[in-house]
Amino acid sequence: MTYYVRLRIGYRTFDVRRELLLRESEYFQVALSGKWGEVAQHEVELKGHVPTEKAAKVIFDFLETRKLVLQEEDVEEVVMAADFLQIASVFSALQELMTLDNWTEFLKLAEIFPQLKNTVYQFLGDRYLLVLECEQFGTLSSTTKDYIKKLPLQNRTTTICVIGSDLQVLYYHDNDSSWERLTYVNSYEVSVRDFVESGSAVAVGHRLFVLGRNNRKHAPFVKSIKVYDKFVSYNTKTDEWTDCEALNMTLPHRDNIAQFCLVNLRDCIYAFGVGVNHKYCPDEDRWVEVSEPPVMAMPYLWSENRFLQTPVVSCSDNMYVLCRNSEKERCLIRYDSSKDEWNEPRLLPNSDNATFTTLLSNDTDVYLLNRAKCSHTSRRAGRDVIQQIFQFNGTTGSFTLKHKLRYRGHSQIGKSHCIVDDKLYRFDDDKTVCFTLPNMSNESHLPRVPNTVVAALGISVPRDFLY
Repeated sequence: MTYYVRLRIGYRTFDVRRELLLRESEYFQVALSGKWGEVAQHEVELKGHVPTEKAAKVIFDFLETRKLVLQEEDVEEVVMAADFLQIASVFSALQELMTLDNWTEFLKLAEIFPQLKNTVYQFLGDRYLLVLECEQFGTLSSTTKDYIKKLPLQNRTTTICVIGSDLQVLYYHDNDSSWERLTYVNSYEVSVRDFVESGSAVAVGHRLFVLGRNNRKHAPFVKSIKVYDKFVSYNTKTDEWTDCEALNMTLPHRDNIAQFCLVNLRDCIYAFGVGVNHKYCPDEDRWVEVSEPPVMAMPYLWSENRFLQTPVVSCSDNMYVLCRNSEKERCLIRYDSSKDEWNEPRLLPNSDNATFTTLLSNDTDVYLLNRAKCSHTSRRAGRDVIQQIFQFNGTTGSFTLKHKLRYRGHSQIGKSHCIVDDKLYRFDDDKTVCFTLPNMSNESHLPRVPNTVVAALGISVPRDFLY
C-alpha cells in the first residue's frame, strides 16, 4: 500500500509519497519519525523559512519523475528549497542546467550553500581547459583559481591504454602488474581491418574517441570518392559507448583509404591527413573545417604513413606534423591553433642510415624517434639496431639528441610508442619498456601486451580502476 503525506506550504498543498520523502530528504527522515511512524496519512504544515510554492513544486515533481524542470531565474529558489528540505539529489541534478556561460552564478551559490560545491566543481573539472579560457575565470580570487586548476587530478589518474589488433582496449594495472581489459571497440561495429589500416584513436580526459570503419562509395571513372567514417566515444565514468557525428570526407579517386591521425589539442580533436583538415568539439558534437595544411605535408603522409606510428602530435597550443619541403627534405611543420595558421617548416636533424618513424609529445616537449636502417646481413647476425630520440625546442626550432635505444635483432624493434605524463613507453614483441623523461633514465620493463599494439595513449580513469 502506498502512503502519502500532505504537505501544506502557504496556501497550497502537495501530496507526496512518504517513501520518497524518507529516502531523499534528511529533513523528513526526522520529521516523520516518532509518533508519525505508524500513521498512514497525515498533513504537515511547513513553517519558518519555508520553500516558495513554485520551488516546492519543482522539487516534488523531481522526486517523482527524476527530471528537474525549471527556469534559470528560479535556480536560487530551488537551491534554497533543497537546502531547507535537505534533498542532496537535487544538487546533483542541477549540473544539467550549468553551461560555460552561467557556471560563475552557480559558483556564487555554492559559497552560500556548500552542498552545491561538489556539483559545481565536477562540472568545472570535466571542462577544465574550456573553463580556463572563459573571461569569467579571470575575475575569480586566486584561491578559487588555484583550486579549479587542481580539479583534473582529484579522484582520477592517467594510465597507459592500448588498442590491440583485435580492437580490445587494455589498460595497465599497477598493483597487479598486468594488462586488464577496459572495453572492446568492436562492440560498436568499428571494422577491425579498416581501423588497423587507416583508423585512429585519441583520449580527451576520461573519454576515448575512435575513428574507424570506412564505407567507400564510388563508381568507375568517377574522379572522387565519398568516405563516411564511423566516429564513436567511450566514457570511462559510465562504461558506455556512444555515437558521435561522423566525419564525411571527399578524397581523390586514387586514394582508396582515408589516412589520418587524431590529435587532442586543448580538449578539441583535430583530424589531419590526406584530404582531412577538421576539428571536432566534444561539447558540441560537430566537425568543422580548419585551415588547410600545406600541400607538401600530404604526399609524405600518404606515401610513408605505413612506416609511421604517429606523424602528428600536439604540444601546448600547437600541433606538429612530419612532412617534406619542396626539395623533398624531411621537415617538422607547426600549426598554431589560436591563429589557425601553419608556420614555416623546420628541417629534421641529419641522421645517417636512418629513417624517422615516430613523433611523440607530452605537455611541454616534442620528441622525434628514428630507426637505423638494418642490412640483411646484420639481421641474420642478430646485431644491435640503434634508435635515436631527439627533443625538439619549439622556441629555437632546434633538435637535441637525448638518447639512443638499442635493439637486439631487427624483428624485436618496437613498432609502437607513446608518452604518458613523464614516461615514454615502447612496445616490443616480447615486452613493454618504460623510460623516464627527459633524460630517458630509470629503464623498467612491463609485461608484454597480449596482442599487437595498433594504438597507444594515456587516458584519464577513476582511481579505483587501478586499486
